[in-house]
Amino acid sequence: MNFHANHALGLPQRHALVLAIERGMSLKAAAAAFSVAPEDRLAWLVIEAVEGSTLVHCSLVTCDAFMADVIRCTRLQLRHRVELYSGRRADVLRLRDRLSRL
Repeated sequence: MNFHANHALGLPQRHALVLAIERGMSLKAAAAAFSVAPEDRLAWLVIEAVEGSTLVHCSLVTCDAFMADVIRCTRLQLRHRVELYSGRRADVLRLRDRLSRL
């Protein structure tokens, strides 16, 4: 893994940050707790957490609403060219319609 010369967090802190977000901490609260700028560092931390996951191997991806918000916020669904669906009613209906066309 490559690090920027001025990175603020080491690997253990990055892992702790991602876990805090996964456990429900908001992006802004996590950025404040770990003293990183949410606009800059948080996006690539999430990208690092997603690399190698289902998102990069599938064209249809389902996840919980929180993770869908994180993925959409960082635009990872566009980067990896996936259709993203959460458990929200609108997404469930969209997925149902999409699967009926297969």
